Amino acid sequence: MTPPRPSSPDTPLRIRRLRLREWSAFVELWGATFPDDDVQLTGWYLRHHCRDICLLGSGKRLLGFVVLYMPHHDPAVAWVEYIGVHPSHRRRGLGVRLLDDVERRAARSGCTRVELAAKAGNAGASHVYQC
Repeated sequence: MTPPRPSSPDTPLRIRRLRLREWSAFVELWGATFPDDDVQLTGWYLRHHCRDICLLGSGKRLLGFVVLYMPHHDPAVAWVEYIGVHPSHRRRGLGVRLLDDVERRAARSGCTRVELAAKAGNAGASHVYQC
């Protein structure tokens, strides 16, 4: 995957829901973000189990994503299943921006809390999850 061009401070970034026509670009971003994952297996899981996939980008450039799951059995909680930012755009606050958006989306859906699970030893992302 060719890394997205760096965004300038003037480039407006939007967070929006994934559209079906963007699936292949999302899978490409996923592969760049999580190179050790089985993209096909992950894609199957996402298509069958997730509730919401939001993308962070500018125009057609996708820079990050968050996968949100809101279980029917506990409507008060929203789970962040996955969050990722393209390696060339990390450490710029984009992960925090995605999590802030998740909190707003969850609250609008009636959730009172957001939970996430992280892999042990994921020091590169742990700063994003700190309150």
